[in-house]
Amino acid sequence: MRASKNGAVFIVAATLFLGVSARAGAAGFNDLREADAISTSAPVYFSGDTFSYNAKTGIITGTGDIEVIQLDRRLRGDKVVIRITDNVAEIEGNVVATRGADVVRGTRGMYDFEKQEGAFEDAQGFSEPWYVSAGEIKRETSGRYAVADGSLTTCNLPHPHYRIESGTVEVIPEERLVARDLVLYAGSFPIFYFPYYAHGLQDRPPVEFTAGSQTDLGAYARLGYNLELTEDILLNPHIWGFTKSGVGGGLDGRFRLFDGTGRGRFDTFYISDQNEDNTDPPGIDKDRGKADLYYRQELPYDFTTLLQTEYVSDREFLKTYDFDDFSERELPETFFNIERTGEHSVASLLVRERLVDYTTDVERLPGLRLELLEQEFRDTGFFASATNESAYLNVEPGGSESARNFTQARVAYPMRYDNWLSLVPFVEGDGTYYSKTLTEEDEYRISGSAGLTAQSRFQKVYGSPIERYTALRHLIVPTINYRYRPTPDDEPEDLPQFDSVDLIDRENLLEVELKNYVQAKRPNGRRTELLQYNVTTGLEFDDDADTLATLENEVLIHPVPNWEWAFKALNDFRDERRTDLVSTVLRYSKAESFRASVGMIHEDTVLKPYETQVVYSFSKAFGPLWRVGFQQRYDIDMEEMTYQDFWLWRDLHCWEILLSVTDRREATTFMVLLNIKAFPMGKIENKTAIKPIGEKHPWPTRW
Repeated sequence: MRASKNGAVFIVAATLFLGVSARAGAAGFNDLREADAISTSAPVYFSGDTFSYNAKTGIITGTGDIEVIQLDRRLRGDKVVIRITDNVAEIEGNVVATRGADVVRGTRGMYDFEKQEGAFEDAQGFSEPWYVSAGEIKRETSGRYAVADGSLTTCNLPHPHYRIESGTVEVIPEERLVARDLVLYAGSFPIFYFPYYAHGLQDRPPVEFTAGSQTDLGAYARLGYNLELTEDILLNPHIWGFTKSGVGGGLDGRFRLFDGTGRGRFDTFYISDQNEDNTDPPGIDKDRGKADLYYRQELPYDFTTLLQTEYVSDREFLKTYDFDDFSERELPETFFNIERTGEHSVASLLVRERLVDYTTDVERLPGLRLELLEQEFRDTGFFASATNESAYLNVEPGGSESARNFTQARVAYPMRYDNWLSLVPFVEGDGTYYSKTLTEEDEYRISGSAGLTAQSRFQKVYGSPIERYTALRHLIVPTINYRYRPTPDDEPEDLPQFDSVDLIDRENLLEVELKNYVQAKRPNGRRTELLQYNVTTGLEFDDDADTLATLENEVLIHPVPNWEWAFKALNDFRDERRTDLVSTVLRYSKAESFRASVGMIHEDTVLKPYETQVVYSFSKAFGPLWRVGFQQRYDIDMEEMTYQDFWLWRDLHCWEILLSVTDRREATTFMVLLNIKAFPMGKIENKTAIKPIGEKHPWPTRW
């Protein structure tokens, strides 16, 4: 309640629960019971310098420093007319409307307190993060907003760096935006025009733009447009221009079908490569591209289908045009799988076919698999499981082919002693039928194995010599696995090779795993893991000699806050599988400020000869405006840098810019990405997360 200039004060509380109105001492108000009809949902309060009330028409008129309040909604202006009959307030002159943190200013406005809808003319407003000016802004009862002849920006400067103008805009808060006749301006210069645009407010940016240079492609630019045909179908047509390779384009998309039970995406790209240096190698034609489709459909009765189709024109395409995808992706795979998961079983039908001629693949035309999940047999303590797989297998190009049926069964008897020792003895048996072997005859192989798994757990709590911790705990979990399998009646060299089933051979193997954890307890009761050390070894007992088959070590140490050291090594000493992998990294990180790491990768396998690389990275934020970083890999044997990446990020108020230079063995790439921060044209990874590019896993097996 506040005093007016002439001493007249008026407050009306229209309250459904009380059913009565507050009375005022202003002249002209004798009976205000009609004011209860202003709103049946929440009280409405209004005040101003002077008021008059016409009981016959049900109209309240107020002038001078008007304020109308309902919950978190406020209307202010110079003059107000409130019609009790239809619950509407019309306000004009220096109008200010607020709803929570949202603010709208205009010359004239109307608001319906019962329907919670209104309209404002010549309006200017703010709704995080947007500044809006429009000929008219309307709010519907449903919560939708309609903007006519509007201009939007997130830049709060007197002369915004950019703005978006549109004939009409419809907004469902936090859900969807639909705009018509949309123009994007940089300063006073128009950049893009779209006759129609729609997208989810939590979804991708409408325009994607990237530019740069790569040695084997020349200077390039990519322009993509995210188009929402419906709420369930999103398309991204995109075009690329390369000074050396020419012009290419494609269509990507994401979609949902059948009320969201089916979800998928596709990616396509085609180019007629004009750079002869790219198409000289054998097997590479001028027409190059890729087409990928992934779709998952949930069906009734617990059925699920999965379709994956991957086509890449040649081995070098992704390395040239999409190196990030190439470095993380396996060879193209195409398959269709339908699966039903029950309470005690899983059944699936798989069809797998080779689409590209430069890979060797095993086709399954088709493969049927039934798996009976482990369950107890009639309260005896014995647990049983079984698997049967039937398939017609074909190695392409020009390899073995055969119909094969594989059946496997397992019986185990878990035992537990005094809550510290677990024992699981087991027996397994399997039979495999081949319609055709290396001798063109059918064959049936029988094999079996038996073994034991044992696990225990030990721990001890110590006092802490470090002030920041109140106690330390050392936890040890040892596990022993032993398996014995006699020589099958058919050994792997006598059979066609399709997958691991055909490699079943004699086994006399003991695996020992030891997991160590050192945990610390803070004064506030929270626990921190200071050290984790896991060692696993495999011992083969042969008729001729006992050998160490495998050895694996993993170490992860957090000695003090912000520091971390990780080490991982895998050694397989068997001649046919010889493998030596070692990686280690030391990291220091301070969130949003600084991060550095140095490490080493060593790889020596049957398929990939000796290679050792040193990897180091650095990234630093200089206040809120500047961030820089780099990563380098140095090959010790070749005495050269195999990978370098340098980037610089700059905050430009409502814009951001990223400059990056990437040098690898295949090519050197220079990229420039300029974004409107609230309306980005591309994703800038390093703006908010300071981390070396490529560090995507806690263990540095591959950087």
